[in-house]
Amino acid sequence: MPARDGRQLKWLLGGFATIPVGLVLAIALGHAPGFWRTIGNVVGLVVFLAVPVSMGVAILKYRLYDIDRVLSRTLAYAIVTGLLIGVYAGLVLLAQQVFRFSSPVAVAASTLAAAALFNPVRRRVQHAVSTPGTVPPRIPTLAIPSCGIADSVVV
Repeated sequence: MPARDGRQLKWLLGGFATIPVGLVLAIALGHAPGFWRTIGNVVGLVVFLAVPVSMGVAILKYRLYDIDRVLSRTLAYAIVTGLLIGVYAGLVLLAQQVFRFSSPVAVAASTLAAAALFNPVRRRVQHAVSTPGTVPPRIPTLAIPSCGIADSVVV
């Protein structure tokens, strides 16, 4: 394990190590009167935030877990979810206006339309959100002949 990985894990383990000690302190001080109860509440808050903060430091300081990819996918799925909820709500309202009453057929048709739109919308949004400069993975055996070194490479 490289030294960089060890430093990343130290941040995570440091966050997790605060949990048992902090919980014991928070519970013990939580039953004390007055000022010590407030200290117990603060210790409880620190314990609650220790792991997310340590993960954030490890991610931002050492580029742990390829955060660009995580953020790109999160943004893409948030956009897709918002678009599909809007499409679904719009189709349900439109169908109810056309039929002039709430119909299970209108709701079912709207659900099927939103489900049918999921993959095409997801692909387009992921393509639009993907970070510039990223190249989609290619099969190495197809790239070798284009380099002009096909005779010297054994696959």
